[in-house]
Amino acid sequence: MSFFERLNNIYCIDGMMRGFEKYMSLYVVKGKEIALVDTGERMRFEHVKAEIEALGIALSDIKYIFITHGHQDHLGSASPLIKEMPNAKVYAHPACKQRLTDPGSIDWKAIFSPGTMARITMEMEPVPEDRIVYLKDGDEFDLGDGEVFKIKFSAGHQPTGLIIFESKNNGVFINDLVGNCFLDADAHYILNTRNSDNIACLETLREVVKMPLSYLYMGHYGMTDQVKPVLTRSIKQLEDQLEIGRKFAGQGKPELIAEKIVEYVQPELDKLRKVRGEEVYKYAAVDHVPFQAKIYAEYCEKRFAK
Repeated sequence: MSFFERLNNIYCIDGMMRGFEKYMSLYVVKGKEIALVDTGERMRFEHVKAEIEALGIALSDIKYIFITHGHQDHLGSASPLIKEMPNAKVYAHPACKQRLTDPGSIDWKAIFSPGTMARITMEMEPVPEDRIVYLKDGDEFDLGDGEVFKIKFSAGHQPTGLIIFESKNNGVFINDLVGNCFLDADAHYILNTRNSDNIACLETLREVVKMPLSYLYMGHYGMTDQVKPVLTRSIKQLEDQLEIGRKFAGQGKPELIAEKIVEYVQPELDKLRKVRGEEVYKYAAVDHVPFQAKIYAEYCEKRFAK
């Protein structure tokens, strides 16, 4: 399987998260009106701006910025972008309010690993309240030329989360519910971030996999027409990880959960290393996955401990 970066009226922009190529996606969608889905990190604003303009689109042409959830790689550049988009507003889940309007009040080190991710996140700037529209579950937006967005709240990856069904190509912007899915490396693993709810995530994906969708637009990374294989793989990983959590929390051994999750994910990291190289592997294997495994262990202890 592999991913692609252009589909009719939808353009994938490489967000260059942490400087890594093809790690984080944001999307430009063209109807009669133009929408941006997610914004990239604050430190990548100039890159994102240049990539949008390279498509022949001025920032002033964009009417909508949709935020799929409240992590810095997805909303970090909302403030500088909206300053250069006089005709646009930011559309987000109501639970994103603090992260959009007062990011300095949040203890980001409690959410992200205490290294680069937390530091980068603390560079975020507030979005003016009058430039934000808080969405309702089921909201629809007609962009014209046959392109309609429909919003579905989906709290699995984050309480601030939503997915967006788009009509023209019969696809869905799936948020980070399928985790990191790097199809060029056949590497795929679920993200266990602070405030994630894997049970809710599993319920959403079991619902979505039944839909006759043609495309997935992933946060990490790119577009794919392999909808059922990606969703089925995600569901299996969630089920397996929940079983690990139930087993060791139920045995009164929650300290083993993080260790077992890292062991479970390691084969995917090895595949990532083979194709993407040492730098991205080091980030994933040293900083990212072990930190999230500890978060997941805390989640399971609260959920499943007897």
